[in-house]
Amino acid sequence: MSASGIKHIKDKVEKLITAYNLKSSQLEELKLENESLLTKISSLEGKLNGDSESSRKNELLRKKVESLVKELDDCIELASE
Repeated sequence: MSASGIKHIKDKVEKLITAYNLKSSQLEELKLENESLLTKISSLEGKLNGDSESSRKNELLRKKVESLVKELDDCIELASE
């Protein structure tokens, strides 16, 4: 094999290695971005679930307070008779 043939092969191998390294670093960047997005989604889902659960708890508390106020009104009405 001639020196120019070996140089040609060496150049191709170097180009392939460079391309591989570039793609590998891009892949790592995409993996990090993906993990970040998954974390954000998980956080948002937790927040949404927490908000809906909190809203449900607030609704139950509101109903309980309304019920207690009604009972109190009934007691006041009975006491004033």
